[in-house]
Amino acid sequence: MISAFITIYIACWTYQGGVRSDATDIFKWAAIATIVFFAIQLSWLWVDNFLFLSETRPTWGPRIVGFLVAAFIRTKLLMRASLTPRNLFSHLNIFQSTIERKHHLD
Repeated sequence: MISAFITIYIACWTYQGGVRSDATDIFKWAAIATIVFFAIQLSWLWVDNFLFLSETRPTWGPRIVGFLVAAFIRTKLLMRASLTPRNLFSHLNIFQSTIERKHHLD
């Protein structure tokens, strides 16, 4: 369930990064980042189930790795920016422009 929310978040976050950087092929890169994250999750579930690595505790490792790979795709391939922590994790608040627009209405 948490992975589904993270997958939707990654799709929105990648799309917002492309819009804010005026990139081309935004939907393609958002889909690629989301599919790669989902593939990492699915492959780890298969390996975990096959090897019985975590029977009772949740594994956060593939979620973190999948998020970092999605951040790399978003930064390097979509936005064509340098790989710095600021660029990798920029605009994590995907609702910021919506909140700013709401303040203008008041």
